[in-house]
Order: sequence, then C-alpha cells, then structure tokens
Amino acid sequence: MAVRESLLALLVDEPKHGYQLRAEHDALTVGGKALNAGQVYTTLDRLERDGLVAPVDDDGGEGGDGRRKRYGLTDAGRDATLRWFASPSGADDRPSRDELTTKVVLALDATGVDELDVIQVERHALVARLQAARRDRTDGALARRLLIDAAAARLEAEIAWLDRCEAAVRAARRSGRPPT
Repeated sequence: MAVRESLLALLVDEPKHGYQLRAEHDALTVGGKALNAGQVYTTLDRLERDGLVAPVDDDGGEGGDGRRKRYGLTDAGRDATLRWFASPSGADDRPSRDELTTKVVLALDATGVDELDVIQVERHALVARLQAARRDRTDGALARRLLIDAAAARLEAEIAWLDRCEAAVRAARRSGRPPT
C-alpha cells in the first residue's frame, strides 16, 4: 500500500494533523494494515521535506486543538496526488491490491477526482496485464504456468471487483446519493 499517497489523498480537502490522518486512513481501509503513529509522522516529515505538504497555522478549528501540528497540501502535493489518482497502481506486473482498493475508496471522497475515471484507468491496466499473462501461460514449465495462472486469477478477481465498484458508483449516482 502507498502510505505516502494515501496521506496526500486524505489532505486533498483540508489540513489535518497526524492523528486525524491515521484515524481516517484506518477507518477507510477496513481490513487493511493499520498505520502506526511513527509511520504517519515519519511520512509527513518526508512529504514536508519533499515540498508536498506544509504546516498550517492551527486556529483551533475542526479537529484542531491549538497544540497539534496540522499539515496541508502544497500545489506540488496536490499535483502529485492527482497524478497518483490518474495512474494505474503498481509499477510492475503485480499491483498491490491494498493500493488498488485504497485508491478507489479514497477517490470516492477526493475533491476534483472522478472515481469512475480512477476505476477505468485501473481496469484498463489490469486487463492489459491479464492479456499478457494469458499469452505467457503456454510457455515454460508447469511451475511457471501455475504461477501465471495464479497471477491471472488475482487479476480477474481485481477486474471483477472494479466492475462491482463501478456498478455501485453508478447506482449511487442514479439514486442521487453520494457514492461515499
């Protein structure tokens, strides 16, 4: 899972402090690996160093208590987040399902992101990987064919899940309810 990108996505709408980010991440990724506080703050330090987030003055508003350091996206952070939503998960042939599911769930609430576009980008990349796996299935020893079959089965499952996500989003839109 892409903790860095998840934290950036959670900052799209408003600045938050680390505790809020951790709680929202864990609530949205039920069944995923919970973040520990050290991981959140270390990632925030790196994001600040890289110019993607910056501390904001805490006026004690919603979620702020005047003592915690809150972070907001910089323009570069917003651009990086939108690029992440617009690109397929995983740099190799086996994307992380954690990243895929996290990205789709976070896209439901991210301002300026169309969740159906995110689903389409992911589906297109998965179908291309599945077609490549099916072409390679006839080559090699039994062990290699079985590994390719396993990868193909995972890809098919992820594509079927994206199909269900798309149907749910479209149904929510037809009913006038927000997809979240």
